[in-house]
Amino acid sequence: VEAGGEVTVKFDVIKGEKIENPIIHVDNKVMVVASAENLDKAADLAVRDMHKLLVKGGWSDEEAGMLMSLKCDLVICQIVNPVKTVRAVIDADLMKK
Repeated sequence: VEAGGEVTVKFDVIKGEKIENPIIHVDNKVMVVASAENLDKAADLAVRDMHKLLVKGGWSDEEAGMLMSLKCDLVICQIVNPVKTVRAVIDADLMKK
């Protein structure tokens, strides 16, 4: 169900950082949102970007992959538009090793 409404959004600009997809911090969760022509590609993009964030936080490639296998959830955001959207979600306290 879609409904009209108003929201207030706070953005932080981090100079010198480049991201390809939105990163959302809410409560104790970090989420990466990715969209693509199908769910498989959107999921791959979300997982790729979450992996990059974990490596940036000090995890090795292998450790980040194992951590994501245990603690990262993929959530389908929407499938009704021509592009499909998926988000990868992990506890914020796991972002830095």
